[in-house]
Amino acid sequence: MKALIAIDSFKGCLTSMEAGKAALEAFTEGEAEIIPVSDGGEGFSTILTESLGGTFRTAVCHDPIGRPIKARYGLRNPIAGYVLRHGRQHSHHRNRGCQWIGALA
Repeated sequence: MKALIAIDSFKGCLTSMEAGKAALEAFTEGEAEIIPVSDGGEGFSTILTESLGGTFRTAVCHDPIGRPIKARYGLRNPIAGYVLRHGRQHSHHRNRGCQWIGALA
């Protein structure tokens, strides 16, 4: 039997890949493949960047009321690719997920 394991993350507990690996341990017979998935929220930039072979960078920017925060973004290729931003909020702020910035020419 062949199986496809595609589990969204468990916010604050497991990433999509970690949840998939946990499920894979219970799948003892046959073949199984883990495909990380996201509904566009937490973990989306990580899944997209890793699946395209990209790298992560960090930049200092400002939150909506002007306080400095660190933001992590995924970059597939410095010349042609995509850029995603994921703000690292302080612990008392709600994580607002990823925001599409645009394509690079």
